[in-house]
Amino acid sequence: MIIFQKILAFLISLVIPFLPSASVIGYGGYTPIQATEREYCFDDEKLLLGGYNFNFNYLNETQVSYIKEAGLDFIVSGANETFLDYCAKYDIGVIAHGYNLASYWMSYNPDNHLALTKEKYKDHEALWGDSLIDEPRSTHYSEIGAAVDHYYNTLEGKLPLVNLFPNYFNEDQAGKNYMQLTDFQKKLYINSCRTDFRNMVNFISAGSEELYNQFATVNASLSPYYDLYKQYVSDYISKVDTDIISVDYYPLSVNDETSAYWFSNLDILAEACRETGRKLWVITQAAGQSKDKANDARFCDTPEDIRYQMYVSIAFGAKAIIHACYSSGWWDTDSHMIDANGNRTDTYYAVQQVNKEVSSFADIYANYDYVGTFLTNPMGAEGADYYGYLSPISKEDRGCTVTSKEDHVLTGCFDSKDGNSEAFTFVNMNNTKNKAKAIFEATFDDAKSITVYKKGEVINIEGNVLSMILDNQEGIFVVANK
Repeated sequence: MIIFQKILAFLISLVIPFLPSASVIGYGGYTPIQATEREYCFDDEKLLLGGYNFNFNYLNETQVSYIKEAGLDFIVSGANETFLDYCAKYDIGVIAHGYNLASYWMSYNPDNHLALTKEKYKDHEALWGDSLIDEPRSTHYSEIGAAVDHYYNTLEGKLPLVNLFPNYFNEDQAGKNYMQLTDFQKKLYINSCRTDFRNMVNFISAGSEELYNQFATVNASLSPYYDLYKQYVSDYISKVDTDIISVDYYPLSVNDETSAYWFSNLDILAEACRETGRKLWVITQAAGQSKDKANDARFCDTPEDIRYQMYVSIAFGAKAIIHACYSSGWWDTDSHMIDANGNRTDTYYAVQQVNKEVSSFADIYANYDYVGTFLTNPMGAEGADYYGYLSPISKEDRGCTVTSKEDHVLTGCFDSKDGNSEAFTFVNMNNTKNKAKAIFEATFDDAKSITVYKKGEVINIEGNVLSMILDNQEGIFVVANK
């Protein structure tokens, strides 16, 4: 009984730091920059579909044509002139690693970036921009901000891509605040960030009573570090004036449960974008570990896995979805869209299928501004919403009422730029293990008709009520016409 009471007390104490908390805007005393809206050489208003990494061992026209056939608008990759020429032929944009700028991961030396001149820049009609840095430490934000400003002032229409860390931290991301923790606090912190809620409980409850008491003593001091990702993002939007925020997040694991940090990560970035005039780009999982691995990311080579990630990203207002990995990269090469031998895989065909579905409304999507996201029926400690929202959209601003008896339906809300319609994304968030469908009804304020984009089909409905059954992991895009 005593150990049960202690675990219960632990559960209650752990819940408190994760309840909905203050906005990321201005977090830590910083004043965010209202981003300067840039004019690029590509259309960044529509929903863009991309890939990550091309294997230059198979650089030929046929392989480049596969990029286009997959339904990709662009690719983030290394580059050379031959590759760029092929990409231009197939109307594929390239954001290049190391072609004009040295590429960095976490650590940063800005000398190469600040030495950039228009005369030295190797331009190309296929070149959309350059990868400036991947997953930087917040300690480099001032230097990155200066490099971004220099890039924009030097070039017209090109993007300096900065890709941020996701919210599963390591010590390099956390920076000096992390290093101030004791060894015991670090162990707790890593477990709270990298494992799900129940594993954290097991970590504590499996220890001795002395270990538990030690945790109770330091738990309060850990609270500021639970908000470290908000600080990381707040620092970024206060020091770097780019109108795109990019992040990579890989939520599909071998336990086949949705990561509890996925919603929180996207919600923090979505709010930062919405409130400072930026666009959210999300690098999603199109790869995994070898199928005989017992941990980490699994293969996600079905349309259901790809569709799930894409529609959740859209529900948080994503303007670009980049599949990782296209060919070459990390994890098992057989899991990539193109395997190590240059063959198209099940992952490739899954991405191709869903890209085609999503492309049916990609141009229409450009007419809408993201408003916010909410969820029916909170999912509890096992669900992806457990850690709460920063600033969930109010019922008054939603534009619709969504009801479901027991099912979990994620709803992204969008207002049209002309005021003549509203748009919504609905995603079945029931646990992926049990493959349960989601039944819901949505009533749209002032709508006269409804247009539903569902797995590539367009369904027109008169009136303002939508009754729908979604397959497990399925999402739809809906326009409510006033």
